Amino acid sequence: MAQSVIIDGKVVEEYSMLPLHDVEVRFLDSGLITHTDFNGEFSFPPQAKLTGNRLLQFTKTGYRSVKLNILVQDQDNIRLDPVIISSAINWNEVDNAIIELDEEDVDIVGFETSSNPQLLAASKDVFTRAAAYDFGSVFFRPRGLGARFRKVLINGQVMNDPVTGVATWSAWGGLNDGFRRQQLFLHSRMSPAHMGSLAGITSFQLDPALYPKRTSVTASLSNRTYGSRIMGSYFSGLLDNNWAFGLVGSIRSGRGYFKGSNYGAYGLLFMASKQLANNKSFIGWVAYTPTTRGLNASLSKEVLQLKGRDYNPNWGWLGDRQKNSRERTFKIPIAQLSYKQGFENGSHWSITVGYSNGYIGTTRIDYGGTQPMETHDGQTYFVGGGRNPRPDYYQYLPSYQLRRSDPSPIDFQNALLFERDFKFDGQLDWEELFRVNDSNAQHGKNAVYILSEDRHKLQRISLNSQFHSSQADQLYWSVSLSAL
Repeated sequence: MAQSVIIDGKVVEEYSMLPLHDVEVRFLDSGLITHTDFNGEFSFPPQAKLTGNRLLQFTKTGYRSVKLNILVQDQDNIRLDPVIISSAINWNEVDNAIIELDEEDVDIVGFETSSNPQLLAASKDVFTRAAAYDFGSVFFRPRGLGARFRKVLINGQVMNDPVTGVATWSAWGGLNDGFRRQQLFLHSRMSPAHMGSLAGITSFQLDPALYPKRTSVTASLSNRTYGSRIMGSYFSGLLDNNWAFGLVGSIRSGRGYFKGSNYGAYGLLFMASKQLANNKSFIGWVAYTPTTRGLNASLSKEVLQLKGRDYNPNWGWLGDRQKNSRERTFKIPIAQLSYKQGFENGSHWSITVGYSNGYIGTTRIDYGGTQPMETHDGQTYFVGGGRNPRPDYYQYLPSYQLRRSDPSPIDFQNALLFERDFKFDGQLDWEELFRVNDSNAQHGKNAVYILSEDRHKLQRISLNSQFHSSQADQLYWSVSLSAL
C-alpha cells in the first residue's frame, strides 16, 4: 500500500535571502496548488498518489518562474529549503542607475530637481525603461509622485530625511558593490520592515555574510556626471569563526558632460557581521563618500543657440585652471549597528541604531553690497553692490540691445558686438572680480564680490526596532518602533 507523502519547503528572494509571501506552488502534472505564507513556508497536504517524477513550479508576480523536477518515492517526506527565485528585473542592465544617483538626480538638500529615485524600479516594461533612460534629465514623475513619496531602507531603517522626506543618495554614491542586495516594493506594497509608501520602497540589505567570498576591481568611463570611476571590493564570506567582512572603495573624477563641471569623489564602505548561537547576529557598517562637483546652470533659448547645449556659465579661467563659482560639497559619514534574533516559532526581532553627521555646502558669488551705512535713526543698511557677474545675464546678451520697439543702427551695432564677445568668450571673468575688489580695498572699502558657501548641516541619531511573528499560515503581524 502506498504511503502518504508530505512535501514542504521555503521560498526566498535571491539577493536578500528574505522569505517571499504568496508565491504560487503548483504541481504541473496533477493540478495541486498551494501558496507560501509570510515566512515563505509552503506545505502540501499528505498525498498518496504523488510518487514518481514530478514537475513543481513556483510563480510570483514580478519574479521569474522556477521549475523543479523532483523524484517522489514511497515513505519519503521531501523538504525543499530553500527554493531561491529572482526578481524579473535585470539588474545588470540597470546597475549603474541603481547607485549612481547623486545630487544631480535628487537635490540632496531636499529640493527635488530632475530624476527621481522611483526610476530605480526599472523593469522589462518598455514604458518604464524608456522613462528611466530618456527622461532622466527632465521633470518626469511616474504616477505624478515625487521622490519624497518613495522610502529608502537600509537594514530595515528608513534613510529618508525627516524634514524633506527625500533620501540622501549621495551618502552611499559610488559604492555599488556593497548595495547589490536589495528588494523593490512597487507602489503601495508593504515590505517586511515598513508599511509601504505611495511611490514604493527600495530596501537594501547590508550584510557581508550574504556575499560569497570574492575580490573584484572595475574601471569604467562616462561622459555624464564624471569622467572615470575605479572601484574595488573584497568580501570574506562567512568565516569559520562566524565572522564576515566586506570592504568597498571607489574614486570618481574628471569632467562631466558640461564644461567646467569638474568632479571629485571618494567612497569607502566597511561592513562586518558576527553570527552568534541561537539565531543571533550583529551587523555593523560605516560609509563615507566625500564629494565635490561643479554645477551647471539652466540655459535660455538665446544662450543655447549662441553657445550650444554643453555651455556652462558658472566657470571661468583663474590663472591656468578652470574655476567653477557653483560647487557643491557633500561630507556626511554614516554608520549603523544592528542586532537580530530569531526564535524557534519563526518569530524574529531586530534593533538598529544609526548615526550621521556632516554638511552639504553650495558656493555662490554674492554681489549685493558689503559697505555698511546708517540712516538718521540708527538703522544699518548695505550699499556698494556690483553688477551680476554671470556672463549669461540678460543685460549682456544681444537681445537686450534690441529691446526697444524701434532700435537704432547703434543698437544693432552693439548687439553684434555683444554677440561676438559672448560667442568667443562668454565665461566668468575672475580677474575682473579681483580687480574690482582690489580697487575697493585701496579706498578703504569692503569687497564687492564674495565667494560664499551656503551650508546645510545634518546630524541624525535614529533608533528603530521591529518584531515579526506568524501565528498561522495566513496570519502575519509586525510591530515597529522608530525614534529620531
